[in-house]
Amino acid sequence: APSDALKRLRYIGIEMEKKMFAATSGINTHKGLIFLLSLLLYGAGYSIYSKMDLTPENIAGNA
Repeated sequence: APSDALKRLRYIGIEMEKKMFAATSGINTHKGLIFLLSLLLYGAGYSIYSKMDLTPENIAGNA
């Protein structure tokens, strides 16, 4: 359910963040981008799952 998605995305994002910091010697090179892309990919996936048109409005609305 969308209400549970943020918890799962947060866990995945934290793991991605750890890998980024390991690869960049602790420097935040793109943490905000990782978060934004995670939300947009979820919005796109949920739109497809819900058989909605894959439009920017639907993706953003489901993100």
